[in-house]
Amino acid sequence: MRRSRGFTLVVALLMLSLIGVGLMVLTTDSQGLMAASNLAHAKAVNRNLTASALNWCRSNQARLLSSDEGVDLETASLDEKVEVLQVRLLKSTDGQDRVRVTTEFRKSRTSVRSMKDYVLPD
Repeated sequence: MRRSRGFTLVVALLMLSLIGVGLMVLTTDSQGLMAASNLAHAKAVNRNLTASALNWCRSNQARLLSSDEGVDLETASLDEKVEVLQVRLLKSTDGQDRVRVTTEFRKSRTSVRSMKDYVLPD
């Protein structure tokens, strides 16, 4: 009778250790998926911020032309943690109005920064 109890105990301990290893593997995979999800979300928000800044430039071109320095756009009403959303008019020699849109977005440990130049349509 003692032998069967010892065997059951060993089997139970082996099962618990296998369950622990399985949980560790699942946790590691889920952390990788979370990091990839945060990065994809941050890139999408960054693209949306750039599109919003360009749209603002088109509708407020006179205000942008009168400003010597960049214009920091307000992002307080957004639900996202936007660090920087700035539009700056660049000096151009070819007669086209160019703007530099600077964005920075942070989600948990993921941060996406972007600084790109665009030509404003007439």
